Amino acid sequence: MGDYWTNAVRHPEDIGVGHIRRTLDSGELAAAGATVGVPIGTLEAGAIPLRAEVYVATLFNGTTPTITIGTPGAGVAGIMASADIAPATAGYKVAPATGAQMGVPLAADTTFYAFLTQTNTTAGKITAIIEFINKRESVVRPFPNN
Repeated sequence: MGDYWTNAVRHPEDIGVGHIRRTLDSGELAAAGATVGVPIGTLEAGAIPLRAEVYVATLFNGTTPTITIGTPGAGVAGIMASADIAPATAGYKVAPATGAQMGVPLAADTTFYAFLTQTNTTAGKITAIIEFINKRESVVRPFPNN
């Protein structure tokens, strides 16, 4: 039996679930604006976003705090809607994977953003996490050698 790094079937760096993560505060989100957002990270074409989580460390105050995670335009809540994040409530939240960009291979390299769409925020801090699988298979070589 080979060790972990000499797996003849798949190398560990080619399998498994990866993640991108970023901690954001209200000042950073408010400065970016509701339509620009703050980048969380970029996934390559073919990657499949599997799950999204947010940890609200400091409650967002102000007038009806609304935070979404996705891409600018129609996909602004493509990963996680504000109702799932509940920025006015502290704690760890997991998206129900209903966003339009969840569970499907990305057609192009895609940068995901957090968007804050409210005013008068003087406090608030979240850590956003997006779990994904990268495209690593080869269409010309059958499993297990791809």
